[in-house]
Amino acid sequence: MIESKLIADALQEKVTNLKHQLAKPMKADARIDTLNALAWELRFADSKESLRYAQQAYQLCELEFEINPNSGTRYQIAIARSLLIMGICRWQLSDYHTAIDELLEALRLYNVIREADLSNDYPEALVGTADTLNTIGNIHINLGDYPKALDYYQNALKIFEQLNEREGLATSFNNIGLVHFKLGDYKKALDYYEQSLRHRESLSGVYAEVITLNNIGEVYCVMKEYDKALSYFNKSLKLHKESGSKHRTAVPMNHIGMLYFAMGDYEKALAYLGESLSIESEYGNRYSEAEALIALGSVYVKMGDFSNAFNHLSSALKIGEAISAKPVICNAHKALSEIYKHQGHFDRALWHFEKFHYTKEGILGDEQSKLLRSLQVIQETEQARKEAELHRIKNIALAAANEEKSRLLEKLQEQAKVLEFQAKNDILTGLANRRSYDERAAQEYERNRRHKHGFAVAIVDVDFFKKVNDTYSHQIGDEVLKRIAILMQMNCRKEDVVARYGGEEFVFLFPETTTEKAVIACEKVRAAIEKFDWSQIHPDLKITISIGVCGDTHQPSFEKMLSIADQHLYRAKQNGRNQVCY
Repeated sequence: MIESKLIADALQEKVTNLKHQLAKPMKADARIDTLNALAWELRFADSKESLRYAQQAYQLCELEFEINPNSGTRYQIAIARSLLIMGICRWQLSDYHTAIDELLEALRLYNVIREADLSNDYPEALVGTADTLNTIGNIHINLGDYPKALDYYQNALKIFEQLNEREGLATSFNNIGLVHFKLGDYKKALDYYEQSLRHRESLSGVYAEVITLNNIGEVYCVMKEYDKALSYFNKSLKLHKESGSKHRTAVPMNHIGMLYFAMGDYEKALAYLGESLSIESEYGNRYSEAEALIALGSVYVKMGDFSNAFNHLSSALKIGEAISAKPVICNAHKALSEIYKHQGHFDRALWHFEKFHYTKEGILGDEQSKLLRSLQVIQETEQARKEAELHRIKNIALAAANEEKSRLLEKLQEQAKVLEFQAKNDILTGLANRRSYDERAAQEYERNRRHKHGFAVAIVDVDFFKKVNDTYSHQIGDEVLKRIAILMQMNCRKEDVVARYGGEEFVFLFPETTTEKAVIACEKVRAAIEKFDWSQIHPDLKITISIGVCGDTHQPSFEKMLSIADQHLYRAKQNGRNQVCY
């Protein structure tokens, strides 16, 4: 597009002019402003170079403060600006801990300036505050803490709404859409992304627009609307190429590669993912580099090229451990376990599987509570927005506003009931969810510690469930899971707890039950599922399950009991599936 080329040329011209200015003699305050301006323009195009200019500005500010401690608000704003840009660059380069420190210090300085600025002579402090809040939210998204991210994004949005600042509004809407995407609310995510694009229509600048295009593509990819997803990814890639931003092409290339992988076109997947990896390695984005390595390793596994798969996944694991990225470590161990299983090295497969399970527990231990907190924050935010709208309506017609408020409050009460159910139950099957199960199991463990009445836990996995989805469709797969949930409940005691733990994995809690009796109960469930007439769902369908049981209450925690049950489940699957092991 001519427009994106013009924007790229304009950016290059601006950068060139700023560099020419720096080559000339100038006062310290002018040099600081020019360094910050240059760093700001380069923050997304070249994060490393941007960081160097921002650091120079920061060091020069510190030097001026040493010379003149009473240099005033102007230098405070310059320091805060330098810290903000440094934080943005370090976020881009996956140095999250340093980024957070710099951004929080920038936020502190901006707040000091705003509190002292009674005449509003420094509106840039307000914009800087909002930009800093958005960037801190971005880091929390990468760390998986969605409630914190949403809180920062909402505070930034309030400021941009106050200023009616279109670019900031577009960024905030995009970021809030990303939170909804992470929480699985794809319709709401698309709504926010589209609001973001609408605000960008009259703005220059390619980078922010292509981020939203990539995000919309991701939503359609998850929804398996591959044609729509590919059109958004290709548009994003084209804009990046025309703007001359080589670094940024890595993101849409990675998305396109994963899309072709999902569609079974492995050669195209390798081409795009390989190019994405090359760019991420060149520019030093370690997290994205590890993600690209895992994606490539997964493709090679599908192609049966285990040597290449092993090399890529091992490299990803090293990077994940170096930067303490638990999602990377978790995914690498899981994929490596699959490779060793394919090769018949079951000891190594089990070792990696246990590492995967341990890391997964670390990531997901608080996932349900985080999800609940996120939903609560979303509900509170929606309520605040609606109350603000009601206040506006009240000034027009008080009676109408009161009627609207009553209706909205009713709706919020209904939402609260839904949230309460979602916090404790799996939406698809209606069973208890992971969070609910973990709370009950912890209580049972403590009760057993006091009264020594015994209890047992079990983990269930549906055999070859991926093949069910691939062969018959995900809709059939969902029906299978719902029917399994019903059969489990029908064949258990009233006091037993049955929960869906994730995907095709279920768990049991048998209070006041020995291992032997728990095994008998599990065998009853296994037989009921094997004997069920699955042709009711599909004529060719046959379903079995494998179960691992643990009743050793001498373990230090119920989580350890579950881990042992998981090892027995692994043995049941190794021994041919459709059986109970303990």
